[in-house]
Amino acid sequence: MISNRTSRNPGPESNRKTNASAISIRPIYLLCGGGSRRMGRDKAMLPFGGGMLLEHQIGKCGDAFSEIVLLSGVRQYPVELRHLPDTLEDAGPLSGLLAALEDSVAHPSPVRSSDTLAVMAVDLPEIEPATLQYLATAAIPDGTDVLIAEPYTHIGDKRPLQPLLGVYHRRITSQLRNYLRDGQRSVLGFLEETRTATFRVTETEIRNVNTKAEFDRLVNRQ
Repeated sequence: MISNRTSRNPGPESNRKTNASAISIRPIYLLCGGGSRRMGRDKAMLPFGGGMLLEHQIGKCGDAFSEIVLLSGVRQYPVELRHLPDTLEDAGPLSGLLAALEDSVAHPSPVRSSDTLAVMAVDLPEIEPATLQYLATAAIPDGTDVLIAEPYTHIGDKRPLQPLLGVYHRRITSQLRNYLRDGQRSVLGFLEETRTATFRVTETEIRNVNTKAEFDRLVNRQ
């Protein structure tokens, strides 16, 4: 468990009306270049919603974000969005996050927020529009560097966080770069070393689709 978390924010439920039509100047980076070993195929390319899962997620994000960038690893996808390769090979999602942080510095844009960015894993197909609006507009609380999702329901002190759905401040770039250069790869391990706050989402929204059986169950519910 992350020991340095702040008190939880109310989350998207309290922001449905105020942020309903907001388009953020904060960019969102979609993590979609993973190995997908348990699925056996690229999860971003799974058929979903009349197209592929990646297109489904891009469509959702387009209602909240003015800029979408793909953290594509070494892959190229058939969509007209900027692709960003990993900073380090075989370093897991933290390598994608580092690429996003470095990109936000190297490629300034008039539609880009100067200090924060949002990150979402492509394999969260049940993310709600209200949550994306919150992700697009919520401020990172004072005294913290990261704002990530956790579910409403939990047992005791064991709260399953979703660090690949959150907002990150650029000031952690050097810290993350050094963490990876030391050979460390754990996402939650890195968050243990940052000042982290959380916001609440439904448990379903942060449920990854990791296997074919999980994906089949999801499709059968549609």
